[in-house]
Amino acid sequence: AAVKFVGSDFLPTLAQNLLATYLAFLGGPLPPIIYRGGVLAIERLSPVLPMNNWPAQTLIGIVVPVLGILLVRQVFYEENKIKSRRNGQDGYLGWTLTAVISVLVMWFAMGVFSYSPQVIITGSMQPAMNIGDVAIVHKLPKDKIRSEVQVDDIILFPMGEIKVIHRVIGITERDGNYFYATKGDANDAPDSGWTLQDNVLGKVVMVVPKAGWPSLLLRGAVD
Repeated sequence: AAVKFVGSDFLPTLAQNLLATYLAFLGGPLPPIIYRGGVLAIERLSPVLPMNNWPAQTLIGIVVPVLGILLVRQVFYEENKIKSRRNGQDGYLGWTLTAVISVLVMWFAMGVFSYSPQVIITGSMQPAMNIGDVAIVHKLPKDKIRSEVQVDDIILFPMGEIKVIHRVIGITERDGNYFYATKGDANDAPDSGWTLQDNVLGKVVMVVPKAGWPSLLLRGAVD
């Protein structure tokens, strides 16, 4: 219970508050209000949040705010020579824009848009995807799955209590429904059973090497 609290509650809250404080220090009250308001809005209004595993929680709650702080410092402090919030309207608007960008990045990580990141935590898809890579998954509408998902595509689908990213190796049709046979590239045997088209959660469109390592390292630190 203590480990879960530290990893999924305490550290994410600390990181988010640090970013909000940094935005307030440099840009006044509006940027942190936009940032925190955007995060709270999606937490309250979304019926389902894709935060069912440690890497996803870490990516959303800790890594994104930390990267946001680095983005703020690099883009607006160093490049534009903004020294403090007293530099006038340009600086004020700049920090407001930074808060908006931070919210959009947070929403992307939470899967609000049609594209969402998934941290790879096993080696079943090596060498195409390695542990610590981030797969960008395009969430497909149900009526587009038949036309968009083909043999050799890599899809995201549920397998018991977890979500799996494996390659499609076969497609069959039964009673008007499409079923997909899948297999991890590094596995000796295909996955047991077939995945119904309605259970396909999305298709991998991009892989960002090693981008998920910070969340995995932090997970190991708190475990």
